[in-house]
Amino acid sequence: MSTPGHTISGEMPSFLTNVPAYTRSRSLALPASQRRGSAIANAIGLRKRSELDIVLDGDADFVHSYSTYDEIKGHAVIKFEKDTSFDDLNITFEGQTCTYVEKIATTAPTTGRTTGRHTFLKVQQPIAEGLLPENGLFEAGVTYTVPFTFVVPDRLLPFICSHKVDTEQIRREHLQLPPSLGDPSVSGDGHMLMDDLAPEMSKISYSIRARITKWNATGRLLEVADKLERIRIVPAREEAPPVEVDDMESDYIMRKEKSVKKGLFKIGKVGRLTAETTQPRSLRLPHPQNRQPEPVSTMATINLRFDPASLEDLPPQLDSIVSKLKVYTFFGAAPYKITPAARRHDNWSTLHGIYPESVSLSSRALSTVSWVRHGPAERESFSSSDLSRRPSGYSTTSTTSIPEPSCAYESGSPYYTARLPVPIALPTASGSSRPKVFVPTFHSCIVSRTYSLELNISFRTPGTNISSSHVTLKTPIQISSEGGIRPLQIQETEAAIAAEIEQQFGLYEANQLEEAGLGLESPVYEETEPDTFISGTRHMSLAQPVPSPARAPALHSGVDASAPPEYRAGAFNTYSSRDRLGGPRTQAVSLPAPTA
Repeated sequence: MSTPGHTISGEMPSFLTNVPAYTRSRSLALPASQRRGSAIANAIGLRKRSELDIVLDGDADFVHSYSTYDEIKGHAVIKFEKDTSFDDLNITFEGQTCTYVEKIATTAPTTGRTTGRHTFLKVQQPIAEGLLPENGLFEAGVTYTVPFTFVVPDRLLPFICSHKVDTEQIRREHLQLPPSLGDPSVSGDGHMLMDDLAPEMSKISYSIRARITKWNATGRLLEVADKLERIRIVPAREEAPPVEVDDMESDYIMRKEKSVKKGLFKIGKVGRLTAETTQPRSLRLPHPQNRQPEPVSTMATINLRFDPASLEDLPPQLDSIVSKLKVYTFFGAAPYKITPAARRHDNWSTLHGIYPESVSLSSRALSTVSWVRHGPAERESFSSSDLSRRPSGYSTTSTTSIPEPSCAYESGSPYYTARLPVPIALPTASGSSRPKVFVPTFHSCIVSRTYSLELNISFRTPGTNISSSHVTLKTPIQISSEGGIRPLQIQETEAAIAAEIEQQFGLYEANQLEEAGLGLESPVYEETEPDTFISGTRHMSLAQPVPSPARAPALHSGVDASAPPEYRAGAFNTYSSRDRLGGPRTQAVSLPAPTA
């Protein structure tokens, strides 16, 4: 029942007020007294009773969790203590990403941050006639109930990602639904609050929002009541093809050679050890509403080869293997044109950053692993090194993979091989003082999450009692996730919907905008002197920001500093400009230098 012809105008508010600062400890489990409001305060009237509330169907110990194709059902409850007039009630399912990147000036006496906001999802609930009073008046003491049902989509609309990208595959990645990330109030498995390993500089949140508004006599939109209920989304994510590894530019180490020295003082060599691995299958998360007692696990394989320096030299004694999971969160105040990676990261950019974490997985002894001696005539038809160099990659547990000879191998000499299967399992929350939760591997316009597996093998020269050296391999690994059941009607009408979307939103593609002469609106931000690469931190405290004038941005490798316009959707004309759908937008603030 909104009044037509009214629009919202004015300057875009500061994004900084919508990126709350929090410490890592808040993402861990909290006592019940800190999670719920005081019943005594409510009883004696110290806390105002909510006039608008959102009630979600189903039980949840901490937070309601959903996946792709799940139905989000509930109802909005409205009850005022006095007669209240209104013009419109909006119930929406919203998704938003907030980021910021610190800027540290090297010569100027100021510092600041560049912030980004991306409202990538906003679905409105149609309200049937008869659920709200026709005279536009909520009567005092009367309870009104408005049901709603939302379905978690499997992808976003095309105009949500209309910035420039290097390949269309990156755009398809950006149009997939990202998981909830960086919000300590919902980071958990639906039963316990946990740490999702995200920095405070990146936050992806979903919510059900109800808002009652009215127009005053001067045509200004007034907010009568507003309620927001946070939910957790873990979308379905299938395992992508293995990452193509470039030995020169990649941070991964799929093959490594190392000389094995003689004795305790490492004088002379007994041979050369080669270790190879391939990308293992993904760690697959269950549906967020399903709890499974077994840990999420997969299997990695390491193939070893030892080329002795002489016929009398024996292979080294294997001691232990330690596995770690490396977690990388990429965040930016402007869209990424490429798939971010640690080695390809632009260390001098003031528009994006990276936050690394490390999680210990397991450690086990290798004293029972035995070497197999091969004669000079033995040669397998293919090797694990061949597999690791193929662009498509392989996830293999073949027992016949033999690494290529090392650089010290002499043709016609014997060699030794060994195979190490390495079970990989994500840590569980039970018995841990700092429980962790993992989200699927994903890439969105301004936030990405990737994982890698680090395998450290220690060994010692035969005849010694202490480990003399070690070999470390690093391979990419993905985390995938299961979703809900795909409705039949979606499968039948998917092609028709896709054609309609292309017809309606094709104009928002960047190339068509340029051809039409419409151009793209650049994000507004300010940069100080170029700073060195800033690795993210989860403990950041800054003074009150002071807005500063903006100027034209400079472009940085891997970041697209152009963003699509702020699209005005008629169905959401009761919201501020910062909440409209569209591509990521940036804003910068500068902070004065602290005085002595």
